[in-house]
Amino acid sequence: MSKLDTSGAAQLITVLLSFATSSAKGSHHHDRGTHNASFNEQMESISKNHLHWCGNVSYKISGSSCCNGNINLGLSQLVADCCGSVAYNPLNEICCNGNILTRSSTYEKCCGKDLYLTTTHMCCGSNKIFQQKENLSCCGTKTFDKTTHCCCADPALVVKPKHETCCQKATGVYVYSSYSDC
Repeated sequence: MSKLDTSGAAQLITVLLSFATSSAKGSHHHDRGTHNASFNEQMESISKNHLHWCGNVSYKISGSSCCNGNINLGLSQLVADCCGSVAYNPLNEICCNGNILTRSSTYEKCCGKDLYLTTTHMCCGSNKIFQQKENLSCCGTKTFDKTTHCCCADPALVVKPKHETCCQKATGVYVYSSYSDC
């Protein structure tokens, strides 16, 4: 047997032993009293009902989460994301620069430590929020009108009049004109 085969076999044996042990102890939950649960359902039940480790402390992932070695009660590891050492629900919360914020739309994103609505605003330079307007684009932390200006690396990002040589390539396509650091 190859190294990969023995590793996979060892994992399968561990899972099967866990299943046998949990069934013998009565901790395995069958679905509604039937004994016809699929293998995947049985494995999911084992995962949810057995203890996992967070650092050197055991916990149940069905009712707790482990974030950076800290156990967070009340939010299952199966749905949680971590923001530093704190668990949060990514369905209605988002982690922005280490702060958990409540969001009301999937179109809300982080811009630095604040939220912005991507359908109406834009984030420039990872921390400046501007209202979207036609032909408006980001250049680092500033905005510019793409019809009259461009964004050049000179060596830092800087807004220049559109006729500047840094704005044009040989093909006439403007460089950095739609730059966004978000």
